[in-house]
Amino acid sequence: VVGGGAGGISAAFRLQQAGFAVRVLESDSRLAGRTATERLNEFIVDIGAGILPGTYDAVQRLVRDAGLAELLDEMSAPTAVCRDGRLHYLPLSNMVGAMLKTRLLGWRSKLLLARIAATTLKMYRTLDFENLGRAARYDTETLEAYARRELNAELLDYLLNPVQKMMYVVPASSASVVDFFWCAKNLLHPLAYSVRGGMDQLCVQVARTLRVELQTRVTQVRDSGDGVEIEALAANGSVQKYRADVCVIATPSRVTAQIHTGLDARQRQFLERLNYSRLVDGHLFLKQRPAHEAVVVMVPDSVDTDLCGLVLEHNKAVDRAPPGKGLIRLLLTDRWAREVGALSDDEVYQRSLDKALKVLPELADLVEAHYIHRWDAVATMSSPGCYGQLQDFVASLDPHARIQLAGDFYALGSVNTAVTAGENSARRLIA
Repeated sequence: VVGGGAGGISAAFRLQQAGFAVRVLESDSRLAGRTATERLNEFIVDIGAGILPGTYDAVQRLVRDAGLAELLDEMSAPTAVCRDGRLHYLPLSNMVGAMLKTRLLGWRSKLLLARIAATTLKMYRTLDFENLGRAARYDTETLEAYARRELNAELLDYLLNPVQKMMYVVPASSASVVDFFWCAKNLLHPLAYSVRGGMDQLCVQVARTLRVELQTRVTQVRDSGDGVEIEALAANGSVQKYRADVCVIATPSRVTAQIHTGLDARQRQFLERLNYSRLVDGHLFLKQRPAHEAVVVMVPDSVDTDLCGLVLEHNKAVDRAPPGKGLIRLLLTDRWAREVGALSDDEVYQRSLDKALKVLPELADLVEAHYIHRWDAVATMSSPGCYGQLQDFVASLDPHARIQLAGDFYALGSVNTAVTAGENSARRLIA
């Protein structure tokens, strides 16, 4: 298995369950991929994915089958949206009732919520974690165009665009309309979970029984006709060669395109042309916790166009910050990440803090340290028409090939998308 993120570990676990002798090759010095975690000054800092919605069936199945159910801690704190200087709380445990009662939206907007529900139901069967290309027939416009045609400016400004920004750090003006409805089905759920000890424990603990080789960068995967040949560079620069009966490639799309020699020209072109969002996010270590109950605070453009939202990590999980102290994560847009890419961490911190103060002004007196993390490739970015291309790509793959793909491109980027891709790749090889 090439890749030690959630997709690779999921595939490796399922293959080992079926009796395969499995080896995982990971280029980094640690497992986890985009579920990575840092441990800094008694704080547990999730730098990739941070929350597992209750719809993540594949993740829950993996954790349960690995005997690690105790890893998942249920969350109960609500989501909030900032408007007119205050936070409007939307408890996931009763989202329908919360949307009807909230002062975030006027009564006209609340009536129009029925249209969102109707569109979600119309698309429902196509909005899965396995192949979002099935929703291609609905992928005809941006989310903003849909909102202006079917809804109103208030719903766009205070619900649809904030959700799109918070989930995928890109605005409704560029993203496919499919993204929002996929989120509406798969992310808005009464239950959500954090991972005890940090998100990386999802991969680290599942991999306890697997053979893993870190700092091993695979450079080529080739079907030899009677098996699979893999070449890699070890940490010391030496070339390592492996031979296997089957192989799963669970890497970002461009890495897959580079190392998989069996792709045809159209498959390679699809993988090479996928656009990934960038993320430069700030983590604020607080000497005291602000008096807010929310885990996630979404930020509309009227407050700040580049600040997607804040995650109050100390409300998400009790172990993320020492007793009495707080930890807040600032998520900013892909556009902003590209704009500040050349700035120092201290400059990025100051600019991002200025934006956060528009939402929680009390942070000015609470921050005692900070950490800036930069991702060059976070998740694939959509645009109208992209899901038709995905459908064609998936249809072109051979389900009986010795080399199967478990990348992050089958649906919108999420831990469950990765775990599902890993499960499915293993299932095809086992069959």
